[in-house]
Amino acid sequence: RNVGKIPEESIDFNYISYVLRENAGVNLENLTSEISVKYLVELFYREPKLPMLTRDEVIKALLEGANDLYYGVKQGSMIYFKAVEGLPGTGPNALSSLSDDAELIPWERAVDEEINALLRQERSEPGAAGCSDGILEQYFVVQYEGKAYRLSELMKVRPDDYRLVFKLGTVKRVEECVRRSFELSVDKGEFDVEPGAQVKVVVNVRPIGGFNDTVTLK
Repeated sequence: RNVGKIPEESIDFNYISYVLRENAGVNLENLTSEISVKYLVELFYREPKLPMLTRDEVIKALLEGANDLYYGVKQGSMIYFKAVEGLPGTGPNALSSLSDDAELIPWERAVDEEINALLRQERSEPGAAGCSDGILEQYFVVQYEGKAYRLSELMKVRPDDYRLVFKLGTVKRVEECVRRSFELSVDKGEFDVEPGAQVKVVVNVRPIGGFNDTVTLK
């Protein structure tokens, strides 16, 4: 590989990842702590062993690494890591550039912070527009290896690998109107008794969509 001051190969994430790892001890493919964009850009100006790259070249390569999910980007109060279907402004593709005060953060931390941010957006809104007779629910699901997980349950059902599931899966925003209704079930549906005998039946009523009326059985 050429690592002279003037690079002879295309400038992409693989290239800057290699030269930073070999000549500056920075491993972008396995970050263990946050690192500022400003620090990385300035490294290519002051470190003699690194090639001469413009700020735009470095930023473009760093965005490529973010899109490949090697790390997350914290810019302002926002975390950019996983794009969410149905939710604009998420994922590194939403970024056209990186500010000097932006930080690259380990992908594991990015997952945790993005999950927390998405869960804060989940809501149940009774009588919302277009759902006047029910509850409008917004929540997020993660589809992974043929299974769908509610984001609010992901850490409970996949405690050991929820971060990897979130990273490799497809994250979607779901909005649905849950109509007000109820569901009936009985503890025992069949009985074998003598004619004329009394039978005690336990009927369970489960409200759906905020149903709170009285149910009468005859």
